[in-house]
Amino acid sequence: MQQQAQTVRNQLQQAGVANKDLAPIDDVVKALGAMSNEKNLQNPTGLNELYSTAVQKFKALEFEIRKRVDTTNGQLFLSGSEDVPPSFKSLIEEYYRALAKKGGK
Repeated sequence: MQQQAQTVRNQLQQAGVANKDLAPIDDVVKALGAMSNEKNLQNPTGLNELYSTAVQKFKALEFEIRKRVDTTNGQLFLSGSEDVPPSFKSLIEEYYRALAKKGGK
């Protein structure tokens, strides 16, 4: 996967994308590279954290790409995500209960 991300980075660079704009994909490449480190492969907890970091970096990259591509009349259209940090789930549920009590107003 790291090699594929590096290939995409190289293609973007060849297409004329500025180095400063390649920083998010560099973060993804770096995070994926850390996952393949022999030391990290022997530590399941650390590997899980590295995986989470890689996923977050990829999401940030996707968001950056969407900002540049999916704009129409100054509006940004994002797809919804069901990924919610566990610490926020109870707050979101409470929010929806409060809305339901108010009749959704």
